[in-house]
Amino acid sequence: MIQFPFFLISIFSLLSLLNAASLIPDTCSEIVHSDRNVEYDFCVKVLVSDPGSATATTVAQLGSISFQLGLSETKTISSKIGTLLQDPKLDPSDKDALKSCSGIYLEAQKDLEEGLKAFKSGDYSKANKMANGAVIVPTACEFMFAQSPLSKENDYFFQLAAISLDFTDLLSKITISPTQYLDLKLVFICSSFFYKMEYNYMSQIFIILFVALPLAKARNLVTDTCMKISKADPENIKYGFCVKTFGSDPRSTKASSVDELVDISFNLTSSKSKSITSTINQVLLKDPKFDPFARSALETCSDLYSDGLDDLQTGLEALKGGDFPTAMSRVSAALDNGPDCEDTFKEKEGEVSPLTKENDEYFHLAVISLSLTVLLKK
Repeated sequence: MIQFPFFLISIFSLLSLLNAASLIPDTCSEIVHSDRNVEYDFCVKVLVSDPGSATATTVAQLGSISFQLGLSETKTISSKIGTLLQDPKLDPSDKDALKSCSGIYLEAQKDLEEGLKAFKSGDYSKANKMANGAVIVPTACEFMFAQSPLSKENDYFFQLAAISLDFTDLLSKITISPTQYLDLKLVFICSSFFYKMEYNYMSQIFIILFVALPLAKARNLVTDTCMKISKADPENIKYGFCVKTFGSDPRSTKASSVDELVDISFNLTSSKSKSITSTINQVLLKDPKFDPFARSALETCSDLYSDGLDDLQTGLEALKGGDFPTAMSRVSAALDNGPDCEDTFKEKEGEVSPLTKENDEYFHLAVISLSLTVLLKK
């Protein structure tokens, strides 16, 4: 008689653990389905990394955990920034950028602290707004550098903040653009930061008018445009990749129209094409490990990318002249270079392409160029 209740308790405990085990993958599946910026494996891995997730039985509990993880990461990044700032050989421009990143990550920390309180109290609308404030920070930080020493950390935090944002959407079905209040947010961040740096009053006004507001508008343009094209083609364009792509080109911080983003996009795609062609001709074809078939495939890929450069150049010229059919035709032709290069290696069973990563990145860059062409046509 004594063992029976314990048997039932064991059964119920096991069922509870099984329910908790399925809660994370089920929730992450739902998040990834609605937000292409979040990777399923990443979502599961970060939530499981928190001991509290083992006993979580509701989506709300997992949401609180996601906010806590993001909050912890802001502190980790701030600590790394502090370490980097101690380097006596640090370039002055990087030093200024790191200080700026330190300031905006402090704001992200405050946003997530407030967002966590709101989330726990069931005020998902406010939690959503706070998560939106945090999710823009890593990209803003990347924009500060010519070559960021925080790219890995910014990318990691971006996905963490995006997951927190998705939890607020899951529980409230609210959809607020990450750029709704970006202008005021960046102005506040910049003015607060420069105030702490003891700039005089007029310097603060100058920075707000001529640095913060233009940066905010450029960020709005990039994020809004990436949001549009990623929603139009979620299978091939990830919002995070799109924003990061433009963030790699300093000109995007000054862009004021989609036309300028198109020019940047075409140049980035062309640069990637040139880089791949150079890798093939200067490195891979000089490597004796490749057999005649592989060498022939590499030469085919080199020809494809060389032709692709002409297609992109002609397409951009046609686009600027308002000839959208020609522009779309040329960009579409260039778009196929990545997959066609991969297929060349697949013609021989067991042959592995040494350009898979490059072909994939090129393809996604070209898709952005094509999507922007379609956006302008509309």
